[in-house]
Amino acid sequence: MRILLAALATFLLLSCGPIYETQYRYTPPADAQGRACIAQCDVSKSQCRINADLRAENRQLRCEREARDDFERCLTVQGADPEKSHCQRRICNVSGAGSDQEQCESDHRICFQGCGGVVSSQQVCSFNCPPAP
Repeated sequence: MRILLAALATFLLLSCGPIYETQYRYTPPADAQGRACIAQCDVSKSQCRINADLRAENRQLRCEREARDDFERCLTVQGADPEKSHCQRRICNVSGAGSDQEQCESDHRICFQGCGGVVSSQQVCSFNCPPAP
């Protein structure tokens, strides 16, 4: 049985294509004015990330509050104890900060280039990579 599971797991891993991610390289401008501009971009990115984290935390808290309220409402409506077992509390695992963070990164790249910097990108295999030639 273990051999069959190991073979199935190997097959599933091999049947997936490689996964690539984009890596960015930042080359700042040579002049002091451009570097000062980039420092402002960095401050904006930091503030953007803080705001994104706060929005994600608020979404999580709101979901948990709504889940608690829905569960309590269900218990109130169900009434008798045997029927209360039908009430289940929703599990909140709200994501979304990642997409907000990616927007911060994208805005930062635009700002960086606007200051005279150069942003270059490269696709790099991060999982199930083909063997090197």
